[in-house]
Amino acid sequence: MAPKKKGKGKGDKLSRMTVEQRQQYLDRRAAQEAETNRRKEELLACFLKLKLADEERKGNVNQAKLMTKWREVLRQSKTSTLTTQLKELKTRVAETTKQQERLIHLLSSQVNQAQYQRTRAAHNHLSAVHKLTELHEEHVEVLNRHMRADEAQVVGSQAAGTEDMAATHLHNLRRLSLVSQASHRHHNFTEREELAAFHTTTTHLTTQLEEEVAAARVEREAALEEAWARLALSLRDHQQHTASLRDTCNHLQQRVSNNHTN
Repeated sequence: MAPKKKGKGKGDKLSRMTVEQRQQYLDRRAAQEAETNRRKEELLACFLKLKLADEERKGNVNQAKLMTKWREVLRQSKTSTLTTQLKELKTRVAETTKQQERLIHLLSSQVNQAQYQRTRAAHNHLSAVHKLTELHEEHVEVLNRHMRADEAQVVGSQAAGTEDMAATHLHNLRRLSLVSQASHRHHNFTEREELAAFHTTTTHLTTQLEEEVAAARVEREAALEEAWARLALSLRDHQQHTASLRDTCNHLQQRVSNNHTN
């Protein structure tokens, strides 16, 4: 069977029609083609709208994922930085604490040694005072014996009627009594001076130790304040850096949204 030629049936159909039927047929065919083109354009516009809506939804989801991941990265960075700074601060505080403990132990040992020396000096002082008291008592006893002997001689001289010898003995007795009183006063004065000097020395040592302890405490507080100030400064720098990164992220998001819109 021979193939049919294209357009032959349509040409025969148009040839068999009248002029009015042909015009109506052509108008109907043009209206059908216009309707078909309109439907195709509507379908294409609807498809493009759906495609843009789907792309916008995916863009919002991806933007939310990016923001979540970016915040997680910022939190991890901030956490690691703060952890490192906290470890450094703990190390510094531990070293400062050890140094202060060693200083306190040294000052405590010095205080104990000073207390021991003070006790030893007080014991030696009491022993010396006891020996001096015994020597003074022996000296007074010797003077009393000599005085009694002189009195006996004076009585004998008076009985013999020698006034010059009696005056000489009385003068010697007075000299001996004055020497005894002077020795006693000198002993009391020396004891007071030693006690005053010992008290002054112990007071000076105590004051010096207290000043050293106060200076060590002030130094420790200054070191802690300096460490806290450094930590606050690093936190402030980290916040500024985070703010700049956040601005950059917002700018990038704006550019992404503009690209989606284009």
